[in-house]
Amino acid sequence: IYGISFPSPHAEDYPLHQAVFTSNLPMIRRICAREKSPVFYAHIEQSDPVGVTPLMLAVLLGNKDAALILANHGAHPKHRSYPYVRTPLEEAIFRKNRSMVKLLLLARINIKQAHWEENKQHLIEFLKKIPDFSFEMNWECDSKIIPFVKKVTPSDTYKVYKRGSSIRIDLSLLGWSKLKSIRGNSSIIFNGNGAEEGKLVMIDHIKKHSVDILSDVNSLALENKVDELIKHEQMNSEIKADNVVFKPATTWKGENVKTNINGYD
Repeated sequence: IYGISFPSPHAEDYPLHQAVFTSNLPMIRRICAREKSPVFYAHIEQSDPVGVTPLMLAVLLGNKDAALILANHGAHPKHRSYPYVRTPLEEAIFRKNRSMVKLLLLARINIKQAHWEENKQHLIEFLKKIPDFSFEMNWECDSKIIPFVKKVTPSDTYKVYKRGSSIRIDLSLLGWSKLKSIRGNSSIIFNGNGAEEGKLVMIDHIKKHSVDILSDVNSLALENKVDELIKHEQMNSEIKADNVVFKPATTWKGENVKTNINGYD
């Protein structure tokens, strides 16, 4: 099965690509849903030798209907086949296809919502098992190659509080644009009990309002986001955190600093 996903030079090995290319929407649905499909196996993120996935092909062809079907069946707008190729969302931004960018942004939100629904109960159970705590965590970006990188990269201090099966994170960094940090005073709260169990809320302490992070999709904010992406062609507006390393804080002598947090060293 894994071998079938490897890039092949034969066109017949890409039935989902063929269905997208010919705009055969019923066939795309059948292959994705694996219902009465004539295809033995086809992975929704299968890429050809140059890294084009079915969703990327739909973006290249400007086929919104095919892109919507693929996205509804789990094709990720930010899937990158190889390190040097664009994601479907980046390609749509590059082509300034406004309607496609909006579709892919909504698809990304839906994927996050589905992932959250699958995992939030595990988080509640985990939080119930561990002791209550609170701590502050400072993070920053650094580089051994680029000097003074700390001065032009984002950083923040998170204040984290856990009580029962609920958790709160206070933060000030709200975004990053044109090498400038967007600051504010906000909290992310996960409610693990009561009538609002499983709800993830962001509170803006300056504007005095709150939003459900995963449910409240503001149409105006979405339109503004599309405008921003197309205008600035932000190929990668997110911070990659592939190689995160936690290191103990040290004194000027190089000795590890120890702190007692709620009775724990």
